[in-house]
Amino acid sequence: MVTNLDASIFPVLRLPATTADPRRGSKKSPNQLLFDRILCDVPCSGDGTLRKNIGIWKRWQPMDGNGLHSLQTRILQRAMRMLEPDGRIVYSTCSLNPVENEAVIAAALNSNPDFQLIDVSAQLPELIRRPGISSWAPTVNRTINTTFKTWDAYNDTLTEEQRADSKMSETHWPPINAKSLQLHHCMRIYPSSGYGWILRCCARKKAAEKKRDAEEAEITVPEAEKVKLDLGGLPEPQASVSVPPTPVSEDDGSRPLMLDTVEADAQAVTETKKTIFKGKPKLSDPSFKEMPYTFLEPDDPTLISCIDQLNLTASFPSSNILVRNPAGDAVRSFYLTNDLVKAVVLNNDYPRMRLMTSGTKVITKQEAGRGLEAQFRVLGEGLPVVLPYIDPSVILDAEFATLKTLLVTYYPLLWFLQ
Repeated sequence: MVTNLDASIFPVLRLPATTADPRRGSKKSPNQLLFDRILCDVPCSGDGTLRKNIGIWKRWQPMDGNGLHSLQTRILQRAMRMLEPDGRIVYSTCSLNPVENEAVIAAALNSNPDFQLIDVSAQLPELIRRPGISSWAPTVNRTINTTFKTWDAYNDTLTEEQRADSKMSETHWPPINAKSLQLHHCMRIYPSSGYGWILRCCARKKAAEKKRDAEEAEITVPEAEKVKLDLGGLPEPQASVSVPPTPVSEDDGSRPLMLDTVEADAQAVTETKKTIFKGKPKLSDPSFKEMPYTFLEPDDPTLISCIDQLNLTASFPSSNILVRNPAGDAVRSFYLTNDLVKAVVLNNDYPRMRLMTSGTKVITKQEAGRGLEAQFRVLGEGLPVVLPYIDPSVILDAEFATLKTLLVTYYPLLWFLQ
C-alpha cells in the first residue's frame, strides 16, 4: 500500500473487530493497526549532501534546520504512536545539523518514555561511523554570530512580539537529561567516510507499556497543517490529529478512518461484500484524484473466465482481487492483495488516507474482436505472485534459444520455436 500524506498527521488505520492480527492496538484503540518496523526518512535541510548537491551551496542558510525541527519531531512522535510494543523505528536525515538530528531524537524520547535508543554498533562493523553528540549550541539568526547556552537565556532576550514570531523552541537546545538518553547510540556517517552524510538512530518500543500523565493531554495541530477533506455523508472526525513536539496522547481516535456503518456491521466485512461508490468523492483537495478500490466477488463472471483461461488452481485467492473503479467492473487490470491489506482497504476511507496504490497488479485483460471472448495475461510484475497458483501441467519448459526468439522476433510464428 502506498499513501500520499503528511507523515506528521498520518491517520489511524483500523482493523475489523473480527481480525485476529497480533499488531492490533491496545488500550483506547483496540482496533488500530500497529506496525513492527517504521522508517522515518524525514524532510531535512540536506546540508550533508553539499559534496554532490551543488545547488544547496546557493540556497542554504543557517535557519533552515530550525524551521524543520518541529515538523521532524512531529513525524517521529507520530511514528512512535503507530509502533507496536517491541517494534523498532529508524530515524534518518542527510543533514549535519544536530538541531535536525539529536535534538529531534531527544525531544521525542522525552515526550514518550516508552521508547529507548538501542546500540547497533555491532552491526555492519566495517561501516565507518561516529557516535551521536549530546551537546550543541543552535544558531538563533542568519548571521551565526550569536548563540545561547540555554533556551531560557535566549528567551529572556526577546520581546513578547519576537517570541510569537520565533521559530525556536526549548527542544532546539540539549535537554538536561541529554546524557541519560544515550544519544551516543546515534550514528553519524560523514561524507569523508566515502558514504555521503547520513544520521541514523534505531529506537525500540518497550514491550511493557506504562501509564503516563501525557496520555490525557489535549494537543492540537496548526490549522494550516491539517488535511482539508470534504467528505459529504461520512461521519465527522472525533478529534483533530495532533503530534506536536510536546508529550503526546495515546488516544489515537484523533482521525478515525473506519466508518461507523462498517464498524457496526462486522458481518458485512467478513463476507467481503462489494463496496459501491456512487459518483466521485467530494474533496476540497483537488490534487487527490485517485479512483476507489473495489474488491470483486469470487463468483464474478469476468474473474471466473480469467481463472479458467489462465488455468489457476482452486487455491488462488480470488476473494482478494480488486479493481480501480467505483462500480466494481472488471474493466482492465486486476490487483491482488493479502488478507491484511484487504482488511485495511475495506475498513478505512481511502480519500482520508490518500491511498495511491494498493496490491500488486497481476493480470490484465485484452479485449478481442467482436463476438470473441476477452483474453487475459499475467503481467511481468505479477508473475512471481501468480505462478504458485498456475496448474503445473500447463507450464512449458523452454531453452534460452526459445526465449531469445520471443524477445527479438516480432510476431514469432510457431515454426520459429521448433
